[in-house]
Amino acid sequence: MKKYLKYIISASIVVTILLVDIISKVIAVSVLECGKAIPVLGEFLKLDLCFNTGIAFSFLEDAPWYVLSGISFIMSGVIIFFIIKYGDFKKKPIGSIALALMLGGSLGNLVDRISNFPALLYDGPLLPNKTNVGVVDFINTNYIFELVGLEFGIWNIADACLVVGTFALLIHVLFFDKDEKKKKEENKETIIVDAKVTEDKEINNDNTNEILETKEDEVISND
Repeated sequence: MKKYLKYIISASIVVTILLVDIISKVIAVSVLECGKAIPVLGEFLKLDLCFNTGIAFSFLEDAPWYVLSGISFIMSGVIIFFIIKYGDFKKKPIGSIALALMLGGSLGNLVDRISNFPALLYDGPLLPNKTNVGVVDFINTNYIFELVGLEFGIWNIADACLVVGTFALLIHVLFFDKDEKKKKEENKETIIVDAKVTEDKEINNDNTNEILETKEDEVISND
């Protein structure tokens, strides 16, 4: 059971992200209209429905959908490889959770892009081309970044999981992975020292036994 624990936990996180992402997008296309943003925290946070034909945060909008799907598919495959190879929720909780978040976000947008669901549920104004509607985005935080001359785009739950997972993975690599490597080196040194001590003890025991055997032989010879 322990052998498959990381797969069970990772799959649980991924499935949860997929469900939350899909449900939030279904709600978004049901209650929002393109071009009509609803302020939540003034200009800092708005619900603003749009259909993104690019990748996360509206990047590569002009690229064909199958190219973007291929990128997401390859990314998902790479993340799965790292989960299988390095995932360990007991020894590497931050890194393992980060990979699961990234996989959930990548698959969320991949499923959305390939199936055009739930974008096709939208029947309001400014509906884009039905054959390639795009991924549903609805969380607008552009104003925060416009203050410093940047444009962050409109995003969704899957995008958020990708970003959070990426930052968490960087934190793991920069701060925690070094500690783990240091501990491994210390454990190796401890094992080597213990093995050396054991070997020395065995040599001493052998020498002691030889001395005792020699003395016994001398005693027998004298008798």
